[in-house]
Amino acid sequence: MEKRDLLWALYISEREFIQHHENQRTHASNILGAIAAGVMIALGTEALSPVVQVALSLTLVVIGAFGWIFCAKLYALIKLHAERSYEYLKVLDEEVAAVQIKEMKARASAKNKADFKWLSKIGLNRIWSRFHLVIFLFGLFFTVQNVLALVGVA
Repeated sequence: MEKRDLLWALYISEREFIQHHENQRTHASNILGAIAAGVMIALGTEALSPVVQVALSLTLVVIGAFGWIFCAKLYALIKLHAERSYEYLKVLDEEVAAVQIKEMKARASAKNKADFKWLSKIGLNRIWSRFHLVIFLFGLFFTVQNVLALVGVA
């Protein structure tokens, strides 16, 4: 196997890992979001005992915290595989200098940033993190509200 072929295969492998981790993040967030929505609907019915409402509220806290940690870990893995792939690409760029991979990437990135000025500033990781943080905060709010109702303060 030639050096270029090896580097290209390694680059592709790292990019596939990135896609795999992004798929995991998407699937986990969808499942956790659906469960959280169901829990919030159940909490909104007010047909449950206060003890069950506290338990469901705490479930939201756990779901939100788990989702946030899970997404953060997957983001760290995505960054790891991206950095590895960029290292392989650097060597490939040096091997095939006439292609000018770095310059092509820079031009494409600049155009994308110009076309999507404010969106390019928002990382996808931030969106997923905020999603799970909102679930966590709803859980805290409902937990406090239901505990106060349980002890007769509210």
